[in-house]
Amino acid sequence: KPTPSDLRQLLSDGLRFISKFYEIIERSALHTYYSALPFTPADSLLYRRYIVETLHRDCNVSGTPNQWDALIANLRHGNGVVDNIQFSLDSTMFVSWSDGMLKVWDAVTGAPISTELVTDLDWGSDGFAFSRDGSRIVSWQKESGVKLWDCADGQPTDGFPKRRIAAHRHHRCHIVTLAFSPDGRQFASGSNDGTINLWDGENG
Repeated sequence: KPTPSDLRQLLSDGLRFISKFYEIIERSALHTYYSALPFTPADSLLYRRYIVETLHRDCNVSGTPNQWDALIANLRHGNGVVDNIQFSLDSTMFVSWSDGMLKVWDAVTGAPISTELVTDLDWGSDGFAFSRDGSRIVSWQKESGVKLWDCADGQPTDGFPKRRIAAHRHHRCHIVTLAFSPDGRQFASGSNDGTINLWDGENG
């Protein structure tokens, strides 16, 4: 009887399998047992479970790796330098910044989740922070301030425009760090003049 650990491993193998052999599967899904499965790492649970179900076992491949590659996916954000990457606390998503674009990705499949963030962000970003439940992202830029984003639709949270951090009315400072509270209800930003600002992390 499969254990929960076996099921998780089989799911992980399945996602790796689809990612690696997607083009082959798309062209001829019915031939997957012969066109892709024999090239799957022999030590993977997916291979051991399903290779026995091939009808004739006429296709034997030697020299295949025993384990999956360390590289899961090769993704392209744009043509310029990728300046920043941050994972969500539950490891299901990550956000990247490059070429004036902010993108949210599925960390398991490598598929882009949100493109709306890209079109609505017209200023640079020096860092990000995820709320614990992954529903909010705060992006910050040293001189322009902080911005709160809703991961559900990729839009800035209503009522929370770009804000410039200032410890005093005529004192301009640079943000150097930012963090969400564990419950996601607040986040704090710190600047290089020794000040910390506390923000509403739910509604801005």
